[in-house]
Amino acid sequence: MEPIQSDAVAGVAYDALRRTLIVQFRRGGQIYRYFQVPDWLYQGLVQQPHPWRRWGKTVMAHASVRLR
Repeated sequence: MEPIQSDAVAGVAYDALRRTLIVQFRRGGQIYRYFQVPDWLYQGLVQQPHPWRRWGKTVMAHASVRLR
């Protein structure tokens, strides 16, 4: 998990082959896996610092499953 400088997100991980993004949120520690996420979206998230409000809607438009 790559740490992120964000009020909302603690870290992210990306699997380019499967195009899946894992996001761990700070509040509550929930972890979600998002499917069919393009690389450019992951790259935008890892730019430091980033506002979740800038990327959140785009990320959450992808199908997801809560892991924790």
